Amino acid sequence: AMIATPASPSAILVSKTFPYFCLGMLGWALCMTAAYFLYEVPVRGSFWLILSSSALYLLMGLGLGLVISGVTRSQFLASQVTVLVSFLPAGFIFDLRSAPAWADAMAHCLPPVYYLEVLKVGFLTGGMEELVMKNMVILSLFAAAAFTASYRLCQKRLRK
Repeated sequence: AMIATPASPSAILVSKTFPYFCLGMLGWALCMTAAYFLYEVPVRGSFWLILSSSALYLLMGLGLGLVISGVTRSQFLASQVTVLVSFLPAGFIFDLRSAPAWADAMAHCLPPVYYLEVLKVGFLTGGMEELVMKNMVILSLFAAAAFTASYRLCQKRLRK
C-alpha cells in the first residue's frame, strides 16, 4: 500500500520513524521514572545526557531497523538479524571486559557499545566530555549511515 501512494521516499521514512520514535521515548520515560522512583537508581551524571543519547540511539536503531527490513524479505529473519546486530555482541548481555579480543573488536563495529559508554557516564559519574563527545559523534554517524542506506533502499523499491 505504501508503494502505491504518491508519497516521496523521505515522507515514507518519516512516517515509519516518527510514531515509533514517540512510542520509544514514552517507553524510555516510563523506564527512567521507574528506575529513579521505584528502584532508586541514582543519576550522578547528567539527565540530559542520558535523554539525548537515548534519543540518538533510538533514532539509530529505527534507521537500522528500516535497513534490515528493506534488505530482508521475512519478518522472522529481520527480527533475528536485529537481535544479532543489536544486543548479543554489544555488551548488553555479556560484559565485554571478559570477552576475547576478537569479540571486543567485533562489538566496537556496532553502535550499542558506544551508547552503553555514554549511559555509564550519564548514570555513574558525569563529566568526561571528551569520551561523551566521541561516542555521541560515532552514534550520530551510525544514525546518518542507517538513514542514508534506508533512504536509498526505499528509493530503489519505489522505482521497481
